[in-house]
Amino acid sequence: MIAKVRLAVVGLGAQGKQHIQSFELLDFDNAELVAVVDLDKNLTDEIAKITGARAYSDIDKFFKDASDFCDAVILCVPNKLHCEFVLNAISAGLHVLTEKPIAISLEECDRMIAAAESADKRFMVSHNLLFYEPHRVITSMIKSGDIARPHEFRTRLTCGDMYGSWRDQVDMCGGGLLIDSGAHRFYTARQMMGEVKSVTAWLDTANPRLVGDETGFVVLEFEEGGVGLIDSTFHAPGLVFDDLIELVSRDGTIWIPGSEAEYLSSWSHPPVVTGSDIVINRTGVGGHWEVIDTPKDDWAKSVAKSARHFASCILGHEEPITSAYEGRKNLAVLEAAYLSGMERRAVDVAEVG
Repeated sequence: MIAKVRLAVVGLGAQGKQHIQSFELLDFDNAELVAVVDLDKNLTDEIAKITGARAYSDIDKFFKDASDFCDAVILCVPNKLHCEFVLNAISAGLHVLTEKPIAISLEECDRMIAAAESADKRFMVSHNLLFYEPHRVITSMIKSGDIARPHEFRTRLTCGDMYGSWRDQVDMCGGGLLIDSGAHRFYTARQMMGEVKSVTAWLDTANPRLVGDETGFVVLEFEEGGVGLIDSTFHAPGLVFDDLIELVSRDGTIWIPGSEAEYLSSWSHPPVVTGSDIVINRTGVGGHWEVIDTPKDDWAKSVAKSARHFASCILGHEEPITSAYEGRKNLAVLEAAYLSGMERRAVDVAEVG
């Protein structure tokens, strides 16, 4: 058994660079960075010089050489390329952690899962906000009964002009806002409220896969009862990004400022600086907002914890929280949302698979 997982990061855009920075944020006693891969040779050479990792600008050569010095890859490539790159990595004998969404179709998910199982390789998805401490604390409080299970879950996905690159290209993204940043909202809702039974969506286009949704409202009906609302739009000013969460329970109104909004200081509401703490109003309008202390955390650290968990699962020290099956469940909810928006009807998640 290896002592440390030898990791390569493939794709050195914003998220790939964030994964590389993860090694500076947390103690990675279970993994080390051994290679960086991107089509931009200048970029790979620059990052390799800083990190000491090998540099590859030829992806085919990397996969050909990888088994000699690498155990696993973190894929940070455009959504459309996830399936191709995952299959190539597994064929090269590597474990895989892919960025969200796991794929752009359930058929792709099934192909990748089958390949990973056949090769006996770990295949996981970076649902990093499952590791974000405010989310973990409130989920634990709900499950333990410290707070009555919420009846409503609401979250914002409010974006300004902060995307760019391939994420604005529908063919590379696989759709619009919901399939990309929306992936975080779906699995966060499921983390706190349980699995989704049905979805009703209004989108600003009848063809989100071809045109790309820019504004939408998605209503989630949960199997255990209760409802969720995701409101999303690209049409915010400047560099706004807001992922505020509000939960309504008999024991109080719970407010989580938003992981990325807190990290970027990019709220779409008047800023109330709470760090990464949860606040709760137990008495109603005009009542006192009580802080529920949580371990200090931020979005970047949640990315690091996701990668460290991946390495721990490869070593057999933990069972996957963010397995490929978890990624597939999340994509099924997204598929239901897109089908609902296209056909203007409620869609059971079971209907899409």
